[in-house]
Amino acid sequence: MAKKRKGGAAPAASGASSEAQAVTSGLVGIGKSRAAIEIAISEAATAIEKATPEAAAAATSSRSGVARKRIPCTSGSNWTEEQLQFFNIHVVREAGFEAFFKEKPREQFNQEVAEFLDLNLEVVRPKTKDVVSSQVKHAAKDLIAVTKSHRNDESAVDDMSKSLLQLFDYDSGERSVRTRCTLQLEMSNRKTEATPDVCVEDEDTSIRLLVGKDRDLKGHHPVPQLIAEAIAAYQENVDLCERLVLPAYPEEKVIPGIVMLGTRPAFYLIHMTRALSDCVKQGEKPEFVTMVQEYVPPNLPVTISDAMLDKRLRYHVGFGCPISKITQLRRKIVMATRLASRTMVRVVAGPFKDIIEQVENFLNLELGLLHDL
Repeated sequence: MAKKRKGGAAPAASGASSEAQAVTSGLVGIGKSRAAIEIAISEAATAIEKATPEAAAAATSSRSGVARKRIPCTSGSNWTEEQLQFFNIHVVREAGFEAFFKEKPREQFNQEVAEFLDLNLEVVRPKTKDVVSSQVKHAAKDLIAVTKSHRNDESAVDDMSKSLLQLFDYDSGERSVRTRCTLQLEMSNRKTEATPDVCVEDEDTSIRLLVGKDRDLKGHHPVPQLIAEAIAAYQENVDLCERLVLPAYPEEKVIPGIVMLGTRPAFYLIHMTRALSDCVKQGEKPEFVTMVQEYVPPNLPVTISDAMLDKRLRYHVGFGCPISKITQLRRKIVMATRLASRTMVRVVAGPFKDIIEQVENFLNLELGLLHDL
């Protein structure tokens, strides 16, 4: 009987063992299949990303299958209004000087700045041989080079911006003024570059101020590019503090910037946050808004680089405008151009907080001839 029981139990045990093995094998197979599927998905995503960044940006960004809005990686020099809209960055123009800088213009300056502001730049061909300070002379020469139409190239604007910042001691202490610097910009899980024309940085290379220029009125987007450079500067400053084991970089930081169109400045205060930086790194659309304040000095002439860009001037030159009137008009335009540069000078001299209060009235009076044409 015992043998029968043993003999009868054996097939049952064997059957149970086989069933258990089948179940185990099935589970292992399912696990392998799932792992294989995940590997295949990962490889496919990598292939898509390498082939078309745009397709990768549009792909789902979570395993749950919930699609998030993405944007492809774009270098700082290629940023446009599209990137600003995606990241909810709004540029707001302030009504006046005090609304932007939160204080009144300064009236007193050091000796070198005072000498620079007192230079006679109202003549068509100003002379600098009587200038006492070599630094003032250097800044004046760079400014004059920009106002000469045949030399209003990018390098001349960079030289002028750098010399003006140095004139106002932006390179004193632990700070330095650099040109043609390259910043790393992390965007959409990739790394690219942003290249401000001029920047002010500390000895530990943390960026304090950025200067860009408007290279072309058509097809160029200086403000979005300046904002991209500010984002890159913020990211580099954060990484620098972590790398050097310094105190954590602020979660919120205002980075000032200037965009130069010839000698005409526009000023910006970019309100950077860690949250915006992270959204740019991941290429994800934020749910919050980032504000950028803008201030453009009023009533400055548009034709900064060359007076002949003004159609009203071309019309009178071509249809018998008297020589004396042409000469007078050209003198006033050049004078206004130089004064526009002096406006930028006083703003930066604050530092970055001064402007000529009388510039609007002066231009209205001295350029009255333009309105009469």
